[in-house]
Amino acid sequence: MADFKTKLLTLAGAAVMFAGMANAQYTVSGVTTTAGDIRIEGTTELLPTQTVVLNNTGGGSNGGNITLTLTEPAAVTSENTGGSSPVYEITATVTGTGNVPGSTGTITVSGNTVTIPVTLPSTANVTVAISNIRINASTMVSGAVSEGVQISGTAAFAGTIPNPAVATVINGLGAYSIKSATANQICATLQTTAQFNVSIPEGFPGAFKTKAGEASGIGTDTATAGTRLAITLANVPSNISTYFPLQVTATGATGAGNAEGVLTLITSASATGTGASVPVAAVGGSGPFAAYGLVTGGVAYYELTTPEVSTTVETYSVPVYFGASGSLAASSAVTAAVSFAPTNPISTNTSYPNFVVGASTGSPQSASSFVNCTTTLLFPFVANGNGLDTGIAIANTSIDTLGAKGASSVTAQAGTCSLTFFPTTQTITSGAVSAVAAGTPIAYTTVSVPTGGVWSSGMVGAGASGVVGYMIASCNFFYAHGFAYLSYELGGPNGATMGYTADVLPASRPVSATTPESAGQ
Repeated sequence: MADFKTKLLTLAGAAVMFAGMANAQYTVSGVTTTAGDIRIEGTTELLPTQTVVLNNTGGGSNGGNITLTLTEPAAVTSENTGGSSPVYEITATVTGTGNVPGSTGTITVSGNTVTIPVTLPSTANVTVAISNIRINASTMVSGAVSEGVQISGTAAFAGTIPNPAVATVINGLGAYSIKSATANQICATLQTTAQFNVSIPEGFPGAFKTKAGEASGIGTDTATAGTRLAITLANVPSNISTYFPLQVTATGATGAGNAEGVLTLITSASATGTGASVPVAAVGGSGPFAAYGLVTGGVAYYELTTPEVSTTVETYSVPVYFGASGSLAASSAVTAAVSFAPTNPISTNTSYPNFVVGASTGSPQSASSFVNCTTTLLFPFVANGNGLDTGIAIANTSIDTLGAKGASSVTAQAGTCSLTFFPTTQTITSGAVSAVAAGTPIAYTTVSVPTGGVWSSGMVGAGASGVVGYMIASCNFFYAHGFAYLSYELGGPNGATMGYTADVLPASRPVSATTPESAGQ
């Protein structure tokens, strides 16, 4: 009987001892986050910090181990700094009542799942703050997205697990547009007025961020740059140089204390450092647009270097300047497209932020176009036959010394002239003209007239034998001037000669009866 009592007391003491050592049992009572907008074009979009609130509902006084599993709405693309032995930038900070720090084990990522081993302190209330989770938002559909939360392990207690809304996916780049596009005859070396402006709005307030804005500021800072934009030009003639402002200040901030963001021209999508240096060339102008960076390859890259302090959408208007060498052939319009940059494959990406290829809000848009740099000359009367003949001379005066004399000089150009003869036929009855009709036009193209050169020919040499009428010459260079030399029975006893200068027709002949044509410049 005594042995039985002894064993009973021993078991009772053990039960009391183990009851005092019981582990806490935690359940998720809430998940708090400041849900924000993320860009649907981004492959490394940073989610806001999520704080998982754990309550000890089991009554135990000791801490324990749990595994916290977050299921994100898209593949996790947080930086791995450990290579084949993954070490992610994701941080998880555990605190309890009295701000007692806890600890976590190795965080792992698989697809869109983040697994966080957590050692909990012995306290009634525990929070786990998780930061630096990046996701590939480009695979998602616009709208609010939520995150799945699960816990497991020896200290986990079954209960309702909330799925918090962690972000709203939306276009980060607004609908860009081309403003003030022109049709150009560019024959000057440099232009001092913009050819067009590329208007670039944000998709939502704060969509464009500086380097600091692209990072959480918690733990390892993996942001490599601020938001970067690419302006891609296409169909630019080979002898055109493109110029962009070194900096562009936004418009759109409203309210007291708001400031405008600033884009800075950089050398490439992957340039290191903020505001990387660019080659600079002066193209005239004044004020903040006195100097421009020469952009090769038709792509200009900008980075947001000064933060926006505004709750409104900011818009950046980027003027594009052209410089030309020599005359230009006619071409269809230059096009411009805007997108985020860089666009590295996710598997090899080392840039944060990073975007998908073609992350823009529209197709390339038409900008400035080019027409031939031409001079149009009118020879109002030319004739060959019946004793009449006409000699024609066209001078290319694009070489001068006016610059040395304080006047504006011109750029040397060369090109051909297209001659169109318009014959007329007439019937003469009793000394009076009874009818005049137009014949079939005759076309002829000269050889290239060199800068400072003169082309000359008789009408027979220009393929206009026997023509009586007028002629229009269209020369593919500026500053062409013409002279006609008419002769009648030259060398005969009644021979006569005369000459006249050709009229320079305006580039656009008026069609209104109230606006007469002005020629002879």
